[in-house]
This record gives sequence, C-alpha cells and structure tokens, in this order.
Amino acid sequence: MAPWVKSLFLQRLPRLLCMRGHTDRYHYPDIELRSPEPKPRRGVRRGVPGHSGGQRCTMGVKEEDDWLTMLEKATNSVRYISRHIKKEHFIREVVQDWKFVAQVLDRIFLWAFLTVSILGTILIFTPALHLYLSTPS
Repeated sequence: MAPWVKSLFLQRLPRLLCMRGHTDRYHYPDIELRSPEPKPRRGVRRGVPGHSGGQRCTMGVKEEDDWLTMLEKATNSVRYISRHIKKEHFIREVVQDWKFVAQVLDRIFLWAFLTVSILGTILIFTPALHLYLSTPS
C-alpha cells in the first residue's frame, strides 16, 4: 500500500467513526449508544395510553424480561467457561500423565541401551584381549 494512501486512511478513519457516533445520537436520541440492541435510554420515558404516571407500564416488565434474559445468558456463559476450564484441566492432567509415562519409558530404554552397549563392547573386545594375553611377548 502506498504511504500516502495509508496516511490518508489513518487520518480519515477516526473522523468517520466520530461522525457516525454523533449522527446516531442526533438522529436517534432515544437509542443508547454502544449497545448491540436498540434500547431506550433510562431518562426517556414513554407514556402508555390508559396508564397513569404512578402505575407501572409494560416497558418496565419488558426491561425486567431483558434483565432476566441477560442474566440467563450471563449464567450460561459462566457455565460454558467453567466446563471449558474443567475440560482443559482434565486434558492437562492426561498430558502430564503421558509425559510421566514417556519419561519412565525413556529411562528404561536408556538403561537397556547402556547395558547392551557395554555388554556388546565387552563381548567384542574379549576375544581380542584373550588373544593379546595368550601370545608370548
């Protein structure tokens, strides 16, 4: 990418993001920004026909339902994370067990290799040593 294109992109992008936030705020004043779902702001109240100001409107019930839904999603997320961590812990334990088995087998094969190498060396050099010692000087 050309340097001038990169600098133009970096100069314009933050301005575009700022302008988007302002236009959303001016065109839709009753929608909360930074929220994935359009929810009315807390300060904005809408009257429901047939209800006086002291009574509870259906918007409050909807907000409670939204809170319950959000709490349910949060608890499901926490359960998912908990299950994931337990599974990771189990997998780590299995990996550690296999590492221990590998170390034990490695040690066994090391001793077997050393034993075979030493015995093989002794068996190879024994006839030569016997010939050397049996010849008169």
